[in-house]
Amino acid sequence: EEHTCVDSDKIFGMGWSLGGYVMNHMACRDWSPFKAVAPMGFDTPMMEPGCSNSKPFSYAGFCSTSDEARSCTPDRVVKSAEFWSKRLNCVGKGPGGGPVSYNRSATSYCTEWSTCDDGNFVEYCITVGIDHTPSGQQRPDSTTILRPASDLEWPEYIFQKFSLLVGESILHWGHPDQEDLLLKKSVFPPPKRHDHAYMRRFQ
Repeated sequence: EEHTCVDSDKIFGMGWSLGGYVMNHMACRDWSPFKAVAPMGFDTPMMEPGCSNSKPFSYAGFCSTSDEARSCTPDRVVKSAEFWSKRLNCVGKGPGGGPVSYNRSATSYCTEWSTCDDGNFVEYCITVGIDHTPSGQQRPDSTTILRPASDLEWPEYIFQKFSLLVGESILHWGHPDQEDLLLKKSVFPPPKRHDHAYMRRFQ
């Protein structure tokens, strides 16, 4: 914080496969800097005595039903979410304060405890039928099996969901503003994104 332009209240963690394991591990430590974490495709329920993090944060876990690597299964992500929901004093909108499940699409569903300590949430999402591939994404090596377009795009969903934790302080909130619109009308052709009024303030 002393040497970089970092807002310590807006540090989020997202990891895929072994990166998901790292997210779970870091979330469990009392030195974790994260406001929210999202392990994808690798889930190890952090229920050992060494799980010392008591700071409020949000958790979103993502798994599939046909992960051939067996590094993430629905029962494991459910156990992790249940663990954090208890640790973070969460309640859902279901009967007795339980979580609510809802279909995000024909092939993906999520379960959420919507109210946790300090305005946080706990959620897990499952994509049905996909293998060890980030849901809604393609592998860089082109080995992805064709899937329905209805699969929840995990990275996009995570960014959108975590944006709820920062609200109006998110970058570019309120744009286009009056200055942007005046600039756009003042020249032809309209300015490109690299000539945005917002960017000029930092040049």
